[in-house]
Order: sequence, then structure tokens, then C-alpha cells
Amino acid sequence: FKVSQVACGFEHIVILIETGCLYTCGSSSRGQLGHGELNEEDHPRLLKYLDGIRVINISAGGWHSSAITECNDLYMWGWNHSGQLGISNSPGIKCISDEFSFSQILIDKNFNCKRKNNSFLF
Repeated sequence: FKVSQVACGFEHIVILIETGCLYTCGSSSRGQLGHGELNEEDHPRLLKYLDGIRVINISAGGWHSSAITECNDLYMWGWNHSGQLGISNSPGIKCISDEFSFSQILIDKNFNCKRKNNSFLF
């Protein structure tokens, strides 16, 4: 497959391929791989939760990850210790785009910066 984007966290990698499928590998100590388990993945593994949904943008922070779909829905998962996911602390991948459509997200260790149209939301 042909890689279109790569995002790296402290201990994990998120890989977007040109078909819009998402793969993750590395440590999942805080759920940052999105597979629903805390096992380490030595090789890229398809993120089945988003299989069939075309992803157009990805980002990775310290121990969390995100994906924006072609419908501009934002999905977030992983460590939420500082509330950086903007969602409850329940584990798993969550769509947080109920009220907004996102075109870009930038992630750091403890925060996210989300872009809607030409404005940034913090």
C-alpha cells in the first residue's frame, strides 16, 4: 500500500494510506493504538473501528491519536489524563464532531488544536 501521511506519538505511530484506511503500531499502553487492547503491535495493524470510513487527516500526541474523515468527523482515542481528548474518560474511539466539522487537528502531549474552516478552536 502507498502511505499518504504518518503521525508519531511518544511510543506509537499512526499511518494513513492513500485509500483512506488507517493503521497503527507501537505501544498501546494507554489505548493510543485504538484496537481496544493494551498490547504492543510490532507491525502496522488495520484500525478496524474505522474500517470502511475514509480518513483524510491524522495526528498523534504523547499517548493519544486522532483521525478526521472525509465527512469532517473527528475521532479521538487514547490517554485522556488532562482532558485533551475533549471527551469523557471512557476507553475506546469516540467521535466528537456532533456539533462541529473539522478539517485539521494538531496534537501535542496534553492539548489539541482543532481547525474548523479558517478558525482555530482550542
